[in-house]
Amino acid sequence: RVSQALEDDLNTPNALAALNQVAKELDQASDNDKAQIAERLAASGRAMGLLMHDPIDWFTARSGSVALSDHEIQAQIDARNRARDQKDFALADQIRDQLHEAGIVIKDSAEGTTWEVKRR
Repeated sequence: RVSQALEDDLNTPNALAALNQVAKELDQASDNDKAQIAERLAASGRAMGLLMHDPIDWFTARSGSVALSDHEIQAQIDARNRARDQKDFALADQIRDQLHEAGIVIKDSAEGTTWEVKRR
């Protein structure tokens, strides 16, 4: 559908609508179909010059933040947890704030601490 729209006098509104439809299909797909639909989405995006960068890298570059590896993030979270265990809440808050500035959101639960990239 994306290719058809682009071949129709470069009809970008229809191409974007078709790209959006593929994204919706991916969101609703079963685990068995996700890889195939994700590749179709990526290929369609590339045809339009979109979806060519890793989102985390793109947002990190746009925000001016320094990209942290998973290992570095986990090391910071471990240091924060040690500070919390030692009741050094000022240090724990400082580490959380530094990670937040780097685009990382920390989530504490009974199962432990997890993290995700902050959505913009």
